Amino acid sequence: MATKHITYISQSLLVLYRNGKLRETLTRQDNFQENGSI
Repeated sequence: MATKHITYISQSLLVLYRNGKLRETLTRQDNFQENGSI
């Protein structure tokens, strides 16, 4: 059951990545870290 759950999460992340939402979120985090260090 745990394996199925992990697979489901992986597929969900893959869908989000394909939609560009995950990429957008990661980019925002990087920009936030850069701005915070300045």
